[in-house]
Amino acid sequence: MAATAATTTSPATTTITKTTKREKIPLTDIIISFLSFLLLTSPAANAYGVGASYKSCDTLEPEHYGASAKDPNITPNPYILEVINGAVLSESGRILYRPGDLVTFRLAGERFRGFMFQVMDEISRTRGRFVYVPEVAKTMNCKHDHDTITHNSALVKEELYFFWQAPDNERIRRLFLRGSVVRSEMIYWMDFQIELINHLYLHEYEVPKLGSSAGVGYFSSSSEILVKFFVKILDLPTSL
Repeated sequence: MAATAATTTSPATTTITKTTKREKIPLTDIIISFLSFLLLTSPAANAYGVGASYKSCDTLEPEHYGASAKDPNITPNPYILEVINGAVLSESGRILYRPGDLVTFRLAGERFRGFMFQVMDEISRTRGRFVYVPEVAKTMNCKHDHDTITHNSALVKEELYFFWQAPDNERIRRLFLRGSVVRSEMIYWMDFQIELINHLYLHEYEVPKLGSSAGVGYFSSSSEILVKFFVKILDLPTSL
């Protein structure tokens, strides 16, 4: 007699998969995130940390989104820009220079993060070049080599010495140092100007006020020695 095999039937197992409903992200949030990404990766935003943008070569204004220059009549400029190795002419604030001279500028006042300066003639052509560049700065080639100086980081700065070599061209009568200083990403000042007069054309302008701390009406031939003295005591690099 054949044996009958017993068959065991297991109950069916039912697997239930739980579906999670995803929340819909508002379109406005997507747009804001995308615009923020564009601003953070744009050259204008990056320029704040590494120096001025080449877009600023003609205006000398920072390319920070939403930034605007302060009106010095409403908010006084908290910075001092001066020449420290020349004679100031009487009552005008003009500075005398000789072709080829090295001129030392000093910027001080409240703490600042960025700056951009050029020396230009009366029709806005840049003249001369910046040399002995300090560690917190770098030069740019806006219209010719080393004709512009700017910051190289967003680190806070309290004082700055920078050096400019006058052009050898004896026909240039006067020049102007102009630029901007950035206190924060949204705040900067533009009202900087120092007039520089070629000593060969002194007769066309005011007579020097002698007896001042400078003692003479023009830079002496030892101005390069004076600049090198500042380079030494400030521990600045001696090459471009």
